Amino acid sequence: MSTHLTPTPGAGDLLEALKSRGLHVVLASSGSRDDTEKALDVLETRSCVDATVSGDDADATKPDSEPVRRAVDVIGGRRAVVVGDAVWDVESARRSGYPAWGVLTGGVARSDLLDAGAAAVFQDPAGVADGLDAALLDLEARGARP
Repeated sequence: MSTHLTPTPGAGDLLEALKSRGLHVVLASSGSRDDTEKALDVLETRSCVDATVSGDDADATKPDSEPVRRAVDVIGGRRAVVVGDAVWDVESARRSGYPAWGVLTGGVARSDLLDAGAAAVFQDPAGVADGLDAALLDLEARGARP
């Protein structure tokens, strides 16, 4: 991971918005445990993250379902929504039986995220935070609220 990490705009706001609604937040990364910890330090919202799952914690990485399943298991969860900026994030969620929201910060086209199965696609994490209540209601209407 680069030593010049910068947080994705709105990522901290999204984490705070999720926590303010009483949701658990798990960061599931295919990167190493060390890289995952560095990413948390850059976000400066470590207190909003309940747990992490790194590539070191799983035998398989995204798009396999294992990272998402482990993330849900680590907090004793039963329901989840995955937020990711790559097709493999959406595919991992789908393979795990959970909905996913895509964000366009990873250079992946909206159509590719939707084709992979994203329930919604947002411009960036700030867009998810701004539309969080409506997006949660949409998931609830689908029977998939986290």
